[in-house]
Amino acid sequence: MLFATADAMSIVPGRAPGAEAIGGIAALFESIAVWRASPHRRPLKLVVSGAHHLGLQGVREFTERRLREPEPLFLGLTLDLESGAHTVASFARGWYVEAREETQFGVRQMSRIFRAHADVMGPFLGVEPREMWLDATNNSDLRMWKNVVPARFALDCEPLSQVGWNALTLATAESSRPRTDTVHDRLAYVRIDRIVAQIRSITLMLHHALNDPGDPSKSDLDWTPLAARQPSRMTLIGGFGTLSGRVVEFDPEASFVPDVPVPDALAVLAHPDKSLMGVRGTQIQRVTGPDAQYRFLGAVPIHSYQRRSHDPLRLAAFARDPTTGDVAYAPSLGVFGAEDYPLEFQLKTAQRESPIVVFPCEPVALHGLIDPQDLRPLGGLRVLDAASDGTPARYGSYAPVQDTRLGGEAEDSSLLFFVHGL
Repeated sequence: MLFATADAMSIVPGRAPGAEAIGGIAALFESIAVWRASPHRRPLKLVVSGAHHLGLQGVREFTERRLREPEPLFLGLTLDLESGAHTVASFARGWYVEAREETQFGVRQMSRIFRAHADVMGPFLGVEPREMWLDATNNSDLRMWKNVVPARFALDCEPLSQVGWNALTLATAESSRPRTDTVHDRLAYVRIDRIVAQIRSITLMLHHALNDPGDPSKSDLDWTPLAARQPSRMTLIGGFGTLSGRVVEFDPEASFVPDVPVPDALAVLAHPDKSLMGVRGTQIQRVTGPDAQYRFLGAVPIHSYQRRSHDPLRLAAFARDPTTGDVAYAPSLGVFGAEDYPLEFQLKTAQRESPIVVFPCEPVALHGLIDPQDLRPLGGLRVLDAASDGTPARYGSYAPVQDTRLGGEAEDSSLLFFVHGL
């Protein structure tokens, strides 16, 4: 399967030229032309999806549909090309999930074979093999996969790997993508010659994957050491979870439990990164139906992460005042809120259903939350009732999840939510 995306992102709403995103679609159409005219041993499925920049929503929806109607996949190749360089790298994971190394075992040899083919093809094309192709799965060429692209990035191979498929992302290496996610991402700045060079390399690699004789007795360059895999929602080293439920309010005059739906709310699944080279980390969706239903696909179980002490999943929901646009409902952290219906948890099952309890509120913004001694943002908020020195019955707070392992960006603002009139 060859998977490409057809959407763009910009920090300015309504102005997302997305010229650099043409690389994947161009490679897909070139593959159509080549493989329609050339016989090949294995079938090739071509997929175009949108919503790549919205937390990889497009590939997650595609994966969910394939889980409902399971079919084996020999190899999934997703495309993430742009014109900042002419080098292609084969990745088996990115920063969105930071999956365990065991998920790469099935495709490591495949990535090595692609790199070995570059050693053979480079001299014929007049290109240095290392400048043609990098193996970012096995940390070859004295490079870790994290150092091939100088920023955090999210790749479409990550949800495919979550369900156990053999998946690689073929992405442009050694490019910082300075115009991606900006209004300056226009066609005038695209280096078409670099896109052509990458497409040529990918087409040559596909020739091997589609036409090798499949004979293990041959050399590594003459066969593909893979076996078709069925997708699975939960494995010992990964999983593709679903978080669902309703956004509701607690009305003690109507029920003993929170069950009053809040329509037109926005449900949120937080992520430590605001943006991963254009891909928004936090997932946001509008609730559906009169019951205010939400559903997040591809939630990551705790045993999928590379790091042992990973942050818990974090849910939230907000509704705005249609007149002013201010936040009118926010997550309740008090009694009959997060104390009884937790919003932060470790996912240990393939399915989890839980309400997100909100309450009518007034927001209070806090800025400049910097420790004057350590010169770093203050971590954590604790709200106390001045009259009782205890936790208020209805209150809320929201501070961004931060991960400063790569990059110095820090957030010094938070929000508090209180009952109207306080």
